[in-house]
Amino acid sequence: MKQTCSVLLLTVAVTLTLAGCGLGGSTLVLGDSDANRMIEMRSGDRLNIVLTSNPSTGYNWQVVGGDTSVVAQVGAPVWKADQPGLPGGGGKLSIPFLAEAPGRTTLKLAYSRPWDKETPPAKTYDVTVIVK
Repeated sequence: MKQTCSVLLLTVAVTLTLAGCGLGGSTLVLGDSDANRMIEMRSGDRLNIVLTSNPSTGYNWQVVGGDTSVVAQVGAPVWKADQPGLPGGGGKLSIPFLAEAPGRTTLKLAYSRPWDKETPPAKTYDVTVIVK
């Protein structure tokens, strides 16, 4: 019994210590309806922008603007089908960002065919980020 209590207390202590270290910060998820929003974050917080997408059409979301010293994309975007196994079906593209340093920037994304430079984007998505 004494050993079980010791293990439990050690587990709780480690969990509380790690929680207090600020590992990873908090994560904010924005979607299609959050376009043109202004958000506040703290340095070290994460942001995932999750947008409707259908790469089988040739269109894809691309980050086309923003100050990467304030908020930077971290890792590759991840696409998930709405109905796995359905060829040509739509889904959601999740683009991960990290609040790097205090400042203000507007993240700009464009839904376009990357090879077609003459046609304007089918959609755009902006979000102003203030990092404190």
